[in-house]
Amino acid sequence: MNKQLFLIDIGNSNIVFAGFQNQTKLFSARRNTRADWSLQNMQDTMDSILKDAKWNPEQLDGILISSVVPELNPILTSAVQRLSGKKA
Repeated sequence: MNKQLFLIDIGNSNIVFAGFQNQTKLFSARRNTRADWSLQNMQDTMDSILKDAKWNPEQLDGILISSVVPELNPILTSAVQRLSGKKA
């Protein structure tokens, strides 16, 4: 069974997005962390990264989030839910 996991690591300087399938990293993307990220910016960024990787957000088996920037957590959580239909 091919499990697809989308990992998001929000640090003070960068947000790293990575896709894993069966414990193998298939892609990653890095964006600058900005305090002014909007829900739409975050959703568009994730959508673009997943499309570039040819991954369908609705077929993800799991989404893991790690964050040291609590003010972005609600935006990220909402963007993940809108994009994937899954609860973050």
